[in-house]
Amino acid sequence: MTASLYPADFYQNRRAHTAHAASRILGALPALPRRRVADIGCGTGTWLAAALEAGTEATFGIEGDWVTPAMLDDARIAFAPQDLEKRFAGPRVDLALSLEVAEHLSPARADSFVADLVALAPAVLFSAAIPGQGGVGHLNEQWQSWWAERFAAHGYRAYDVIRPAIWTDDAIPAWYRQNVVLYLAEPLPGLTPTEPALLDRVHPAFWARANRELAYADAQPESEVLRRQAETAQQQ
Repeated sequence: MTASLYPADFYQNRRAHTAHAASRILGALPALPRRRVADIGCGTGTWLAAALEAGTEATFGIEGDWVTPAMLDDARIAFAPQDLEKRFAGPRVDLALSLEVAEHLSPARADSFVADLVALAPAVLFSAAIPGQGGVGHLNEQWQSWWAERFAAHGYRAYDVIRPAIWTDDAIPAWYRQNVVLYLAEPLPGLTPTEPALLDRVHPAFWARANRELAYADAQPESEVLRRQAETAQQQ
């Protein structure tokens, strides 16, 4: 994944919603160290800028080489261009983020991608598209339980502590509300790990969309259905 999958103004147009999501989701995290934060697949650094605003001292982002330092939301973000299909390494941090990125990588990269994430931090905030979610350039849509198994191979347990706090916030894009899970190498007092099978959820926003598409498909010729599906995928 060396080039942007989205048009040049994609992140600019989405920045306000993403900034709100970042502020709310980072604010919903349990009490854990976050003096240093990394974001893998950081785009223009909106999540890292939110972390800095909330008091994080140092941030590090990796994204394809279509991003330049001048495009970053905050000049304090340390940045490295990287093809995420290839193994990466970065400075050890307190919290690593990777949000709606892993589905854009090949299935063969999944295990090593998780290995790279856990090598960065004892806490990983992770989300990735589920089967049927749809989107531009999705190569590996998997249920959250599937990803939880890969984190578990490194001793990381899943904690479904964010989604209950943001599930009904319509100002947060539905893919975050549906998919975001916290993984920890060590337990935190007062938190109970979530069984992987209980992580698999479909948000009502996506359920409603699927039903609209199904109803439309029942009334349209196959060629029209395929055309509409292609248009929808390009808009996501």
